[in-house]
Amino acid sequence: LDTLAERTMQNGIALEYDANAVEWIASCPDTAQYGARPIRRLLTQEIENPLSRMWLHDEIRKGDTVFITVQDDKLELKIMERVR
Repeated sequence: LDTLAERTMQNGIALEYDANAVEWIASCPDTAQYGARPIRRLLTQEIENPLSRMWLHDEIRKGDTVFITVQDDKLELKIMERVR
């Protein structure tokens, strides 16, 4: 997540997350058998793709902070602040 946060910061988007999000990602069931690949796929599907859609639909812009947490046993991305 830190690497992803660094990449989004290059586009002016701050990415923050709580311990629940980290635990949810770490609980990916296939990691014992397949290593980090399932986690990478999960990050792409649950965070990177939604962030890309938000960016393309102008829901997030430079100066925004996106906070990742868990709600209803799913990752949720929330726009926390807009600094314009």
